[in-house]
Amino acid sequence: MAVILKGVGKRKAQILVCEDETDLREIIIDIVKQALPNSTIFEASEGHTALNMAMSSHFDLIITDIMMPHVDGQSLIRSLTRLPAGLSPKRIIVISATVTAHKQENINKVIVDFFPKPIA
Repeated sequence: MAVILKGVGKRKAQILVCEDETDLREIIIDIVKQALPNSTIFEASEGHTALNMAMSSHFDLIITDIMMPHVDGQSLIRSLTRLPAGLSPKRIIVISATVTAHKQENINKVIVDFFPKPIA
């Protein structure tokens, strides 16, 4: 994941990490901090919160889980792609333990990268 994150750029990126598992969210944030130390990182524990954040601030990158309570990752991604150009994220990375081939095909239409759990 660190190699992909380097592609975000060296400037101060705004990054949102959306993951319902606290330990995994902290691991992802640590990886992002190491790869992009000048970035500002925001976090959300579920999709509804992430969507509200994305509707009020532009994020260069959003990293999200697929299976979450309330608003799942697929619904979040669909909503993110409908945001006005100034708010739509430049890149979305999806992290999931299980994604069916059909879901993966739909997800791949709007994201750049997919990482299976567990994160190493």
